[in-house]
Amino acid sequence: MDLLNAYENYKEFNKNFVDFINDLITNDFSNIDKADIMDRLIAGKDFFSNLQVKCETIDIESKDMNNLKDLQYLLADGLFLTIDLINFYSLNEYDRFRMRASNYINKGRLTEMFKQSKNCSIMDL
Repeated sequence: MDLLNAYENYKEFNKNFVDFINDLITNDFSNIDKADIMDRLIAGKDFFSNLQVKCETIDIESKDMNNLKDLQYLLADGLFLTIDLINFYSLNEYDRFRMRASNYINKGRLTEMFKQSKNCSIMDL
């Protein structure tokens, strides 16, 4: 797996995952079965964790080192998100779940806004 492929995998999965958690909090957790919610949260954790491990084996040139570090940060951020959401959901802490999910979603929206307003490499947020 190369760096660009890893980033594209992250980007696609993260978009779908954000759509999922946004749908959950918008519909007050009522539109999906509890077991399905937990399964998707765990699948998210596994995805971020597995891609993080794969990124450790990517051979890159020194000019791409910062891009790799950026991707590793994004993966760690997603992994921490899923761990938090799993814990909050399993403890029925729905308000904390909403707050954590909303913060992650809003951070992504801000990133997109700034990305559109300046020239960025593909790995700049």
